Amino acid sequence: EDDLAKWHKKRIDLLVEAGADLLAIETIPSKVEATAICKLLRREHQDIPVWVTFSCKDGAHTARGERIEDAVAEVAKFSQVIGIGVNCCNPAYVCSFLSR
Repeated sequence: EDDLAKWHKKRIDLLVEAGADLLAIETIPSKVEATAICKLLRREHQDIPVWVTFSCKDGAHTARGERIEDAVAEVAKFSQVIGIGVNCCNPAYVCSFLSR
């Protein structure tokens, strides 16, 4: 998680310094990466709300292969997260995700 947070920190800091008051954390391939980003935001930019979207490989799993329910449950723990979704996936999978 630390390496992932370091990689995202500079980009997030630049967005916040530029005046962003909402961040779209999109096309995240794994629960681990999404969690690292959420922890970074909670630690350093707790006043910025975010939404998180996962890229997915099928109708039930993140691109990394984790159950989408597990990934969603993990990021939903962070109070800054105001929305969770999927993107960069086959549109045929969307109904499956919504039913989970």
